[in-house]
Amino acid sequence: APIFWMLSTSMKSTAAAVIETPPQWIPQNPTLENYKIIFAPSGGLSLIRATLNSVIVAVSSTLATLVLSIPAAYALSRLRFRGRMLIFWIYVAVLAFPAVLFLIPHFFIINGMGLSNSYLSLILPGLGGTFGVFLLRQYMLDIPKELEDAAWIDGCTKLRFLISIVIPFVKPAMLVLGLMTFLGSWNSFLWPLLILSKA
Repeated sequence: APIFWMLSTSMKSTAAAVIETPPQWIPQNPTLENYKIIFAPSGGLSLIRATLNSVIVAVSSTLATLVLSIPAAYALSRLRFRGRMLIFWIYVAVLAFPAVLFLIPHFFIINGMGLSNSYLSLILPGLGGTFGVFLLRQYMLDIPKELEDAAWIDGCTKLRFLISIVIPFVKPAMLVLGLMTFLGSWNSFLWPLLILSKA
């Protein structure tokens, strides 16, 4: 019924026909004019262009998040350096705050950089995502220490260990993070509404 109602509504000729009571399940004057408007190659509203924009932003956000989260999670899980646990607990603390809390600071930063109304304005704020680093770090902690020791004995560098052993091991977590990032970017409404002032 919802799908039939959506198709029926899309073929109605006026806004009044959409909201009339009782609702008309079958339009009195069906038209395809609405489809001509959204599929128009140029003009006010182009569904194809809007979909392409969403794909570009979602794919770019997903790839950039994975590229940045993997080395950060690797450093927090496998490397030993001063302040490592402090950085990790800061990440955990940031997870406690809702994303809406960061909208205004992000807006001022992006606006100050002159990036409003661009793809970068939609991609950059999501790159510091703490959830991705947290998820991958927890997954990387399950890699046995003996595997790491065997790799060092064989002359494996830290970078080679990350590429050849860690990344294949954490592919399931990377897939989950990639899907969540893609869907989050695709479904984002409030941030694009705030930062984009023109189509």
